[in-house]
Amino acid sequence: DAYLDLAMTYEMENGLSLAGFLHWFNAGETDVKREMDKNAGEVRIMTVHAAKGLEGNIVFLPDAASLPRGRSASRLLKIETQNRGLGLPLWNLSGLTSSPALELVLANNQAKIDAERNRLLYVAMTRARDELYICGAKSKSREIPKTCWYALVEPILGVTEPSVYLSDAQNLGVQQTKEAFTLPSWILHPAKSESAIESQTVTHALKAKTLANTPEMQRGTAIHAILQALPRLAPNRRRAFASVKAKQHGLDEADVLNLVDLLARPELTAFLGSDSMSEVEICGTLENGKTMTGRLDRIVIEPTQILLLDFKTDVNVPSKTSEDHVYLRQMQMYSQLMREAYPTHKIKAALLWTQTGKLEWLFQ
Repeated sequence: DAYLDLAMTYEMENGLSLAGFLHWFNAGETDVKREMDKNAGEVRIMTVHAAKGLEGNIVFLPDAASLPRGRSASRLLKIETQNRGLGLPLWNLSGLTSSPALELVLANNQAKIDAERNRLLYVAMTRARDELYICGAKSKSREIPKTCWYALVEPILGVTEPSVYLSDAQNLGVQQTKEAFTLPSWILHPAKSESAIESQTVTHALKAKTLANTPEMQRGTAIHAILQALPRLAPNRRRAFASVKAKQHGLDEADVLNLVDLLARPELTAFLGSDSMSEVEICGTLENGKTMTGRLDRIVIEPTQILLLDFKTDVNVPSKTSEDHVYLRQMQMYSQLMREAYPTHKIKAALLWTQTGKLEWLFQ
């Protein structure tokens, strides 16, 4: 998101030039970091490299009992020389050549790889502020590798037995060697395969016939993209941005500039604040048991209520009482999906008709 914001900033101030943007970007000193100090109520999954410099209250190393499954080591070796530089390149014909000198080079290379993995282990372990969980899986047929992170950490921390041990997937038994606790029921049952879970997008379920790549659909997609970007820009930069985008997408410039005035209306303030989110993917199970996915144009999650907003570019606005009001059913589905995660919140939903500028509350 930060990179796209920079790209749009350059485009508005300097025009379209890929070479110019790259030069401008490289000349800058922008430093973008993830924020982990905020209590976002979420689980963050990231590589050790990406987590460097960050800290979390609770950190899991989920697969510490195995070695990386990357490609095999390169056969192109670098032999260090006395002179500083790139070193002497050597192509190792595995299985065809062998000598004490070559074995020493291979051993040195492996030592560097191990040292880098140990450095990453230190980085990973020091990300935890309060609690660190080092996890892994061991099969009956083989022991865990001696150089894996779990094997390296276990003797140092004085861990003699795991706190919970699941014997195998067929006949799960639980051996509790420390404090007794109740396992959740789902942990003793195999998870459903992804192929067994049938999901469908809300949009496709309601209006599959209108998903063709028609000019109307292309126009609607372009307007949605502009409406998604406009709230992130300062108000005094929105008209210039909208004008450029109108020309790029072949849209009527006057219509697109009207969108800028539309977003400035007071009744839309709640949907465009700093705590609002755009283009949010959601997934869940409806009351009829069907698994559905969808994408919300704008969403605001407050302490006691949730505000949903969808942009509609249709020319004809259906009546809310009409049985053909497909968008009403769409927002009802979105509301059901959101209620799974926020059962106590009141959910309000509205449509913004870009052609007429009407904000239509469906339920509140």
